[in-house]
Amino acid sequence: MEKKLTGIVVSLKPYGADFMITLITAEEGLVNVLVENEPNFFKFAKELLTFGYFTVKVKGSFFCVLQKCEVIDTFLKIKNSSIKFTEAKNLCGVVKEVAQLNDKDTPLFMEFCESLKALNYKDLPSNLVLTKFLSTIFVGFSKSLDFKTCDVCGQALKNFYFLNFSNCTFVCQNCQEKLSRPLSKQTLAALKQVIATNYDDIETLINLSYKNLLVFLIEIFKFKVGERFKFYSE
Repeated sequence: MEKKLTGIVVSLKPYGADFMITLITAEEGLVNVLVENEPNFFKFAKELLTFGYFTVKVKGSFFCVLQKCEVIDTFLKIKNSSIKFTEAKNLCGVVKEVAQLNDKDTPLFMEFCESLKALNYKDLPSNLVLTKFLSTIFVGFSKSLDFKTCDVCGQALKNFYFLNFSNCTFVCQNCQEKLSRPLSKQTLAALKQVIATNYDDIETLINLSYKNLLVFLIEIFKFKVGERFKFYSE
């Protein structure tokens, strides 16, 4: 059986004489695809970040064999910049981990597309796109995104903010527990601003101080998916 998938290559590795690529797809989440190592065929399918339509033949439950690749974008500007490429590889790693938790997550695929477009076509500071992407993942992890009241007692949050890592909700100082971490007002303000800004307007965040926010979002992400995950920039 053949099927056509809209996807982006998020990882690849040798598989005998051929290649095994992993796609994040709009239709089916993560899909493993065998690409036969013919020198004159499927060149871009064997490259990280290739975005296109992939016609595959289903082979068992775990992978498919590539029949055709129609390229939409290769994100060449990312690949020509070592800094952008490192950031893109981190994005690929994050999206792979999250996709394993949510099968057929089309919004995740669309968010990933927007992040790569911003990284490729906009002149942005290092890791700003990664910060934006992780903020969206954080929203997905959160049971209730309420910046004003404590998730436990319902009291107004004024001077001290703590984040419960288990369900990514905000609690007051009295309700903090072992899995809670303090959050400065500056980092909280940056988080609100990044969440509220879409990729089309991401240039408005250029002057934002987001380094501490990125560290915090990485800590949350690792807690949720496991400390085994390592970012390329670490």
